[in-house]
Amino acid sequence: MKNEPQTSLEVEDSVLSVAPNKELSGARSSFEAFRVLRSRNYALLFWGQLISATGTQMQVVAVAWQVYLLTLDFCATFFGAPRALLPVYARDIMHIGPQGLGLLLAAGGIGAVALMPFLGLIMRIKRQGLGVALAVIVWGLCVVAFGFFPDPLWLGILFLAGAGAADMVSVLLQGLVVQNTTPDELRGRISSVTAMFAIGGPMLGSFESGLIAGLFTPMFSVVSGGVACILAALLILMLVPNLAKVKVKRPA
Repeated sequence: MKNEPQTSLEVEDSVLSVAPNKELSGARSSFEAFRVLRSRNYALLFWGQLISATGTQMQVVAVAWQVYLLTLDFCATFFGAPRALLPVYARDIMHIGPQGLGLLLAAGGIGAVALMPFLGLIMRIKRQGLGVALAVIVWGLCVVAFGFFPDPLWLGILFLAGAGAADMVSVLLQGLVVQNTTPDELRGRISSVTAMFAIGGPMLGSFESGLIAGLFTPMFSVVSGGVACILAALLILMLVPNLAKVKVKRPA
C-alpha cells in the first residue's frame, strides 16, 4: 500500500505538534543545568566565585570616594525629586494653569543657569566631598520648603531654583572628583555607573513620588522626600566621616 502524500494542513499540524515538545525539552535542559547546584561542593564554589566577582567589580567601581558621592546624588534624585508632582501642584494646589506649570518646570534650570557666573568660585572649593554633601542637604531643604510653601508662585519658583542651583554644585564637584580620581583604564566603567545613577535616579524618583502621593497626599510625598534626602546625606556623613575630608586638586 502506497503512502499517501500529506496535505499542507496535515504538515502544519505535525509541525505544531512537534514544536511545543522541542520547546519543552529545551526548557527542561535549561532548568536541568541548575540541578548541579544541589551538590554542596559545587554550590559553595559557584556562590564563592559570584561573591568574589561582585566584590572585585565593587572594588573597581569604588575608586576613591566615588561610590559614596554617587550614593549621595542618587538619594537626592530618588527621594527629593518633586518634578513628577509639579502638574498636580499647578492644577490642584496652586491653581496656576499651564503657564504657571511651565515656570515651575523651568525653575530648576533657571537656578542652575543663574549659578554659572560663580562657576570659578565653585571649582575652588577645596573639600569637594563636604561640598557635595552640603549641596544635597540644601537641595532637600529647598524641596521641603517648596512642599510646605508653594504659594505665591514667585516663592515656589525661588525654592525650585535654589534646588536647581544646589544640584548644579553637586554635579560639578562630583564630576571633579570622579574625573580626577579615575584611572584611564576604568573611565568607561565609571562613566557607565555614573550615567546609571544620573539617569535611573530621577526616573525611579518619579515613580517613588507618585507612589507616595497615591498612598498619602502630593504634599506629603514632596516634603517626606526632601526630609529623606536630608537624612540620607547626614547618615552617609555619619557612617563615612572621612567623606567630608575628600580633597582633589584641580588640574593646572
